[in-house]
Amino acid sequence: MKPPAADLHARLHARVCSALLAAMRADVTAIDTVAGLATDLDPHTAGFLRESRRLVLACAAAVSSVLDVHRPTTAPDAPRVCRECGTGGCRTLNAVLTVLDAYAAGPAGIDRAEAWRRADRFFNGRGGPPLPVAVEDIGDGFAARAFTPSEPTGPLLVVDRRTGRLTRWPPMPRETLIAHYRHHRTGLP
Repeated sequence: MKPPAADLHARLHARVCSALLAAMRADVTAIDTVAGLATDLDPHTAGFLRESRRLVLACAAAVSSVLDVHRPTTAPDAPRVCRECGTGGCRTLNAVLTVLDAYAAGPAGIDRAEAWRRADRFFNGRGGPPLPVAVEDIGDGFAARAFTPSEPTGPLLVVDRRTGRLTRWPPMPRETLIAHYRHHRTGLP
């Protein structure tokens, strides 16, 4: 049985967004520098390296267009189906997912810089004077803290390394937080 179109669409959307984000974060100048310094690269490989960011952006945008057409919709008194195909298990989405699976193209994890951006938006996105935000790697995620004069050990925010999901935690020692967060992620008591 094929997965429902809504499930396929959500999985593909996450992968496409991940590819777009990775390509947008790539430093074009650094790519050109590496391609220029790597004298042992053949011209085809060097050319591919220089064009890789643009190619990833173009391919991800193309797949995004396919996802826009083959998105789930709800027909009156019917289960969610593909808007274009009218079926619950869209063949197009299945085919695209099969290709991405074959090349092990999956969502990228959250890096420290992205964790800081998300934490900064969380702590400083409500107006007021900007607060300094510190981010620390805790294995399964990143612990972030905003330092305020009134609450120097304020609440912790954990940004999940795999999903980017934010969760709030009370102040606690680093090792305790790591253990609690690992239990939280695995659903253990």
